[in-house]
Amino acid sequence: MNFKEQLEQLSQQVAERKSHIVNEEMTKQSLIIPFIQLLGYDIFNPLEVRPEYSADFAKKKGARVDYAIFNENDASIFIEAKTVNESLEKYNSQLAYYFNATHQLKLAILTNGVEYYFFTDLNVTNVMDESPFLRFNILSITDECLKILEQIRKQNFNTKLISALAEELVYKKDLDAAIYRLLKDPNNDFIRFVIKDVFPTRITATVIDKFRPMVKKSILDSIEMIYHEKNEEASKQISDPKTPASLTRNRNKKPTVAQITDEEIISPDCIKTVKPTESAINEVAVTVEEQTIEQSSIEPSETDMEIYQCVKNILSLEKFDTAELGFHATSDCFNIYYNNVAASILKLYFAESPSYIVIPLPIDDIAKRIGNLLRYEQASNPNSTKIHIDNVQDIYKLARLIIQRVKVLQAINTGI
Repeated sequence: MNFKEQLEQLSQQVAERKSHIVNEEMTKQSLIIPFIQLLGYDIFNPLEVRPEYSADFAKKKGARVDYAIFNENDASIFIEAKTVNESLEKYNSQLAYYFNATHQLKLAILTNGVEYYFFTDLNVTNVMDESPFLRFNILSITDECLKILEQIRKQNFNTKLISALAEELVYKKDLDAAIYRLLKDPNNDFIRFVIKDVFPTRITATVIDKFRPMVKKSILDSIEMIYHEKNEEASKQISDPKTPASLTRNRNKKPTVAQITDEEIISPDCIKTVKPTESAINEVAVTVEEQTIEQSSIEPSETDMEIYQCVKNILSLEKFDTAELGFHATSDCFNIYYNNVAASILKLYFAESPSYIVIPLPIDDIAKRIGNLLRYEQASNPNSTKIHIDNVQDIYKLARLIIQRVKVLQAINTGI
């Protein structure tokens, strides 16, 4: 079991135990000590872990931090424990006393066994920063947190690298906030910088005001373009090399359901990639023969089932109940529906080349969510849109539309 899996296992244990804990000592024994052990430190060895470690500072005598962790005979990590569910905000100054008393120390942790605040001394050497460089909730593990935790494990501990990672996190957070504000509401200097190469004459306040809405729109369009490029690139990376370059409907081939593998699948948000869970894998491992008998008047083609699998992947990753998903095949159309055959998510047509699908959503919704990723046009029904596709993987470009359509169908079913 690797470190991430061990951390996830501890996360499950914390979720089960925390409601039964009533004081600080139980918090230490049930939640915090297992965390220290997970990092690779022997809690029974005073050369590595010392409970109630003395950290006297100035006139404050008898100060004791709950745990001091040692690396190479030096105190390298202080951990101050509080009762589970207790707010940590008011204890920052208490931890600072301990930190400032130990000059070689570069990492201090304040925790209630669920939340962990990580502190260092980025602003003034040997003086703990007022704000943590990382807030970590063990019930919600992120890659960012995992990276830091990996580094403070006994086998990897490196003070300089921890300081560098902390600095990167703090500055990255500030940069993200600054760029967000700038892109959301660009100031005059930014607008001047952007338009100086496209507006040849003198840039006045009037010119800036004139260009402001255009710059805002260009920012949004550029972000959308980058988003789609990443989505398209990721879609190519997960393409099955056996998938034909263009859609065909050869009914001489026995249809098979494409299995979900460990290859990364694009999430409908198109911002990050995620791996399917074991339950999702088991859920979609249904034979085509069973589905054909229950749902289709004719046998679906291999391409039909690949399209169906793509839709199922998208909805599985967004935690929709795919048991409500079904299909119906005819000689020229393949309908994928939700709950009942009349509640169509999309219909795939092979009458023309290239093939196209019809989604029961207005063309304005399509424009907002796929931009120029695929060619589309108004269908005969004004509330539907015809989208041309070249291959099976194009379905992943429609993830946001598919999710929106299923939400509409759910709302109709529940009467909301």
